[in-house]
Amino acid sequence: MVSIDKNKVYIFDDIVVPSIQDNLVNKIGTIEWRLARNNRPHKYKIKVKDSDIWNQNRPGLIQSFQFDDNRWLPTSHRWFVEPPLSALEKKLGKKFELQRIKINLNPKDVPENKGSCFHPHSDLETNEWTAIYYVNESDGDTLIFNERGMDYIMEEKEISIKKRVKNKKGRIVMFNQSLLHCGMTPFESDYRVVINYNFRIK
Repeated sequence: MVSIDKNKVYIFDDIVVPSIQDNLVNKIGTIEWRLARNNRPHKYKIKVKDSDIWNQNRPGLIQSFQFDDNRWLPTSHRWFVEPPLSALEKKLGKKFELQRIKINLNPKDVPENKGSCFHPHSDLETNEWTAIYYVNESDGDTLIFNERGMDYIMEEKEISIKKRVKNKKGRIVMFNQSLLHCGMTPFESDYRVVINYNFRIK
């Protein structure tokens, strides 16, 4: 059983068995993808301490169904999101109460956008947990910041990077939901697929 500290970022590699990792990659094309609805421009700009990272909104973030308010994904997609979740529960020796699940696909970006990220955010503004499973081997890191809550972003306050997590097939990163974070799009790989879990630990 792993001891949990809400101030830490946890990284687990290969707790999903390799054959299941490969199966998830092979089945990416069977997901019923849809265009995300978060394409409206944001007026704020991030200021990241000791970094030249900048933020912008992009059309083209594609995601599948969501799990919300105790309603499961359609049965045809449940098999895709359950293996990493079960592996994480087993690793921690704990059970989760799910709040939301999203499957996100980011297509390859244009070179002039290299060094940018999506807008930093906190998932559900609660003191529970976020886990991200990296489905395929790709570039496109996840940035996790020291600051918590959207006030820092909306007021354009300076934020600082707590952890930069490389996108590695079979990796799971877990952190407190209140921490600001953002993803970066791939510039070398054709696409980046992640599963985002929000949950309470029972």
